[in-house]
Amino acid sequence: LDKPGNQELPAILAALEFTIKNDFYTQLETFKNWRNGLTKVIIPSQEKLLTMVKHFETMDLTKHFAISILIHLMLKYLEYIPKKVSLTEEKQIMLVICHHFAAIKSNIHTMCELRNGSENHPQIKPVGVAMFPDVALHINHSCDPNTFVIDVRDRQVTVAARDIEEGEEITQIYLGHFGDTEREKRQRLLMERYHFRCQCEACERNYPSAQECLELCKTFAETPNELLKKPLSLGELTELDARNEDLKSQVENALVLGSVDKAVEITIKRIQLICENLKEPHILYLMARMSLTNYMWCLHGNTSKWFKKPQLPLYF
Repeated sequence: LDKPGNQELPAILAALEFTIKNDFYTQLETFKNWRNGLTKVIIPSQEKLLTMVKHFETMDLTKHFAISILIHLMLKYLEYIPKKVSLTEEKQIMLVICHHFAAIKSNIHTMCELRNGSENHPQIKPVGVAMFPDVALHINHSCDPNTFVIDVRDRQVTVAARDIEEGEEITQIYLGHFGDTEREKRQRLLMERYHFRCQCEACERNYPSAQECLELCKTFAETPNELLKKPLSLGELTELDARNEDLKSQVENALVLGSVDKAVEITIKRIQLICENLKEPHILYLMARMSLTNYMWCLHGNTSKWFKKPQLPLYF
């Protein structure tokens, strides 16, 4: 457990903390009500956790049970478990721990802050872990997500990265975007850390990497017909490039003046232009997502104590 980069330790500590937030008998009663389907109109956080996907069918149950026993022993050491409990109650709290730990392992997420990187470019760096039950219960993973998140104080704000069509599922990324991580590695990491096999469109169609997208085309005019949402002539595509270049110049001017909020406003117009005319995967989608994410983080995200706001670069 003490190996660098171990993913179990944060989940163990989170499961321990979550369990002791309510007394022993309240946890047993909550678990009993959840199993019997006695859910309240306003669902308490304990029941939200129990309702989450746990992926028991794909995890190493022997290892999972062994770590659950460790958490149980820690709770005993902390005198959370009363000394005079029945064997039945001991078994019940073990079952609660097994469910808590499974839910947390499969739904815990990194919390980040903004720091100054090389050449004073801002970098988003992990600083801890957290779990947001309402988001976890409703938003699934995709290797080509249509949202990104910003950590604002102790909350995580979900922001649309592009136009989201009516009826389209809202998705976020747990780890491994198709642009920078090959499919086999994404699948392996998601199975190891979150215990599921991803079946998003980027995985099923094996989307090309960002580098491969860049080599295929960089502009509207270079875009092959299969990546156009509708038939467009070369003249129409050239006009779209001209409009995009004009908006690009406006973003650059806004950044020079330090007006990041204006840069966001104009970047959104560029994204709308892309979404109206192009299909994914396309380098312009990838660059637009990266730009909007960085600008929004600089406006609203958590920052390190020593962070100094730099003049942001024009990303695309």
